Amino acid sequence: MPYTDEKRFWGIIFVLLPLVLAFAIAYYNSAISIVKPYQIFRAKYYNKNPLHHHQPNISTEQTQTDQIFLKKDEKYFLNNACLVFKGISKGKVNLDLYMLEFDPDIPYPLSLTKESLSRGLLINNTFYKFVSVKKNQLHLKIQGSN
Repeated sequence: MPYTDEKRFWGIIFVLLPLVLAFAIAYYNSAISIVKPYQIFRAKYYNKNPLHHHQPNISTEQTQTDQIFLKKDEKYFLNNACLVFKGISKGKVNLDLYMLEFDPDIPYPLSLTKESLSRGLLINNTFYKFVSVKKNQLHLKIQGSN
């Protein structure tokens, strides 16, 4: 008995529908398996970079005063460098220095003890003296350029 066109149509649907569904599920799962780890990576590393979303815009505070007040994790641009106060741990003041000319994505960590705080800090031929250091705030005074 020969197949009618209607039986042939339902046979094709019966074979192709599971194949299309399997392909769609596999495609969806592969796309999700790529996107989620990327989102986790991006949240963990990409957004933590303090320089990522910042275009250096020099405010009037930075150009007209000889004192710098940095809050914890706040960035301050010094010509070709960026200074980020990371806080105090184990009696040391922790700073991250970004050299914008060389590699703006890599911080150079500085851990300063009491002796080095009394000597000051030299960045880009400008000398900075530490006025006060608190848990969440750092106060520097610009002494002058060499």
